Amino acid sequence: MNPQMPGQPPPGADQAPLSSGGYEFQAEEDVSIERAGASATVWAMCAVVGAVLLGTLAFVQFYLDNVRGAILVLPLFLVCAVAGWLYLGAGRALKEVVETQGNDVEHLMRALDRMAKAFRYEVIATVVAVVVFAVLAIVSRG
Repeated sequence: MNPQMPGQPPPGADQAPLSSGGYEFQAEEDVSIERAGASATVWAMCAVVGAVLLGTLAFVQFYLDNVRGAILVLPLFLVCAVAGWLYLGAGRALKEVVETQGNDVEHLMRALDRMAKAFRYEVIATVVAVVVFAVLAIVSRG
């Protein structure tokens, strides 16, 4: 027997459909959702600018015959590029919640899922980039 903790959904509730349809958020709620989508988009643009700057730095290092420097910058470039792409998608998904009619709960849940994946993948990409950077720094010493 599984005692249910207060505040927890009943067993099997996570398998229910996200929305039975037709729910529309109010204007005040739409403003908050739109603000979160705009913030995700701004964060995406910051990451894209970082990727462009790091890509430019890698190119300049390669042009100056500093292949080691160019290689060391590439993992960070990839993290910024991946983060930019993921957060841009999350921002668009949040904007879709505001722009569509009906099924707002389902759209919001999908948008939150995209944002959670963006956070998770950015953490994974950062850890991988740090490990790759450390390995490249050790291997390319010399």
